[in-house]
Amino acid sequence: MHCAGNHTLVGAFLVAVICGCSSQSTTLPGGGAGSVASSGGGSGGATGSSGNAGSSGGSASGSGSASGGNGSSGSGSASGGSGGSSGSANRGGDGGLQTYPPLTSSAVSALQAVLVPGQFYFTEGPVWDPKKNVLYFTDIQAHQGTQNVGAIYRLTLPNQIDALLEPDGNTDGIGLDPQGNIIAAGFASREVWRLSNGIMQPLATCSSSASTTCYNGQEVNTPDDITSRADGIIYFTDPTFGSGLGLPNQTFVLGSAQGVYRLTQDGALHVEDTSTQGPNGVNLSPDQTTLYVAYTLGGSVAKFDVQPDGSLKNKQTFATGTTLADSMCVDHGGNVYVGTYSGLAVFNPAGQALGTVAAGGQIVTNCAFGGADQKTLFITARAQSTLTGTPAMGNGFLYKVDSMPVPGIPGQN
Repeated sequence: MHCAGNHTLVGAFLVAVICGCSSQSTTLPGGGAGSVASSGGGSGGATGSSGNAGSSGGSASGSGSASGGNGSSGSGSASGGSGGSSGSANRGGDGGLQTYPPLTSSAVSALQAVLVPGQFYFTEGPVWDPKKNVLYFTDIQAHQGTQNVGAIYRLTLPNQIDALLEPDGNTDGIGLDPQGNIIAAGFASREVWRLSNGIMQPLATCSSSASTTCYNGQEVNTPDDITSRADGIIYFTDPTFGSGLGLPNQTFVLGSAQGVYRLTQDGALHVEDTSTQGPNGVNLSPDQTTLYVAYTLGGSVAKFDVQPDGSLKNKQTFATGTTLADSMCVDHGGNVYVGTYSGLAVFNPAGQALGTVAAGGQIVTNCAFGGADQKTLFITARAQSTLTGTPAMGNGFLYKVDSMPVPGIPGQN
């Protein structure tokens, strides 16, 4: 099924992410003046004295250290030079050093997820809009009459939900770009798009079609999850999962090369990794030097080093044993939260498991931090019975956990 290039604003829904990093301070891409620090250990000790210069002429300096090992923390500072743009408020560049105590297994085991009232088919893609103080999330299977078209919903706390965009091409994951626009991975429409003034604008379109996304002239599979760097570079995953769940059968030319893609500001699409393991959740660490990708069929999460131009290098295993590893989110301390068959698995920045947050015994699909203080954790989930086949109304859920020990990063899905 192909989604038309333009749609009017009517309904909404969203996806989740993961990330992690060792304690450090950095200037965000674009020469921002913000600084970020996270607790927890990396895989080795390091002391730095210089920061990473921004792409628009900024410079950075730091005098902190990051030490390996579980639960260690470091400190540092970063400043943008003249000519650099300020750090994006959506990406934690708030100009102040922030550190948090290491998240513990006992703290994770004490977390209680509470159901937010609502009836859905298959919830995904949560992201909090810090400017409008609402949560967006998707229902991949939302119906208009008898048609399975998908929708994006909007939650205003404590429990007011309305439709933002409907239909939405059975969108799965969504995020926010640096300007606060919704960006989305069109599961069935096979397009990555941006919502601007209520209009879905496809990105990196095929020369033969203005409503689908292509790589080297080939139509992508079924875009799943998406996130944005502070300078506007977009990352998204492209498995073949959209062919199930009652969605139209498709031919996937790129099915044996399911990609992790980087979309640059000039509209060019670059493949950074290919596999047949079902790349799914994608998100950045707080300092944006690491990209995390969940591989559903492999039950694992990988991490990549992010280069200054946004390209990825040095793929490594971050976590394993995550059955049906789905989408993810990350807190400001660099702890990573991954949707799994048994709940929301939590890992510290070194990739060590801290426990699982249960969501009513359901399969967790995604998560996001939000609320006025970024201490509310939102969790999307689906019924165990919907592992195969088309879900019915009432088999999708939205949960929340209040008063999280570590807050999230404003605007990051």
